[in-house]
Amino acid sequence: MATYSTLICAPIMGKSMNQMILDIDKAREIGVDMVEIRLDYLSSFNPYQDIQILIKSCTMLTLFTYRPKWEGGEYEGDDSIRLDALKLAMELGANYIDVELKVAHEFISSLDEKTREKSKIIVSSHNYHATPSVEEIGDLMVSIQSTGADIVKIFVISQWLGILIGAVNTIVRRPSDGKLIGYNTDYVGAISAIEDGLRGSDQNYHGSGSPLEGKLFVVIGAGGAGKALAYGAKAKGAKVVIANRTYERSRELAALVGGDAITLSQLETFCPEDGMILANTTSIGMHPKIEETPIPKHALSAYALVFDAVYTPKMTRLLLEAKESGAAVVTGVDMFIVQAYEQYERFTGLPAPKELFKEIVSKM
Repeated sequence: MATYSTLICAPIMGKSMNQMILDIDKAREIGVDMVEIRLDYLSSFNPYQDIQILIKSCTMLTLFTYRPKWEGGEYEGDDSIRLDALKLAMELGANYIDVELKVAHEFISSLDEKTREKSKIIVSSHNYHATPSVEEIGDLMVSIQSTGADIVKIFVISQWLGILIGAVNTIVRRPSDGKLIGYNTDYVGAISAIEDGLRGSDQNYHGSGSPLEGKLFVVIGAGGAGKALAYGAKAKGAKVVIANRTYERSRELAALVGGDAITLSQLETFCPEDGMILANTTSIGMHPKIEETPIPKHALSAYALVFDAVYTPKMTRLLLEAKESGAAVVTGVDMFIVQAYEQYERFTGLPAPKELFKEIVSKM
């Protein structure tokens, strides 16, 4: 039976060549195995010159992606120009290229034998709108394999778990019967990181259950991430409150999880008890708008712990002000690390090398 090693891949999405090269250098410093170079993010692109420079800048494996808008990327031009650039990347020495299923047959059949042998081809399918059944995913895999792909990549939005979570980011083939099983490791990562933060901040906690049990857990945001955190907290025995800009969205999610709803503006004066947990699942405070925060500092004194899913910057204004107010804080990077443990173990069946993960992320 073939064995496969796990490779850590970092996406490179600079708007300029200078930023791309800086990000490649950073990826090299933290020890990743591969970089995915997203050509569609470049605001100005000279294919022959720029691809040569990018490949020469890499001591790691290279994966070139040039994703069109119709498949969730940034490129809006002629497909023939885009595919010619990917073919050029193969000719110049890219280790991998990613091409979409919709154009894969045409692209792969256009390659001469010499070019085809130079790189591994990932054929990918991205579905952001609907959830295929397990049988449909199986058919999709066959369709991708029929193109001559070396590697199959499938991304879907889950509605199998959608009633509870809303999205899957990890799909594993179950060894016992070959069925594809979907998991949401972001939800596990966030809740576990918050629990660890509570245990670390409360020296008097010695219980065997979840430290979230009985706590009032306020979720900012009613999107997919908010839904995942709300259900996760509820499953741990917390009392859930949803705060969103529009009350209707708050009310809908609160009804689903069996919680209460308020508007984001009401959060400023919301203080039914001390020792609450606050979880921001929105993009408020994300780079470049780092001066923004979803809640004023004076309203943070009632919270024992504040979590922010934003991880650029690592310490958002919300977390800085929460720390100054005496709350424990959990960053989006903390969530990222813990979900990576879960994802690694799902994929490999082996214990995650946790200290190695922490060391790699600390260098980012």
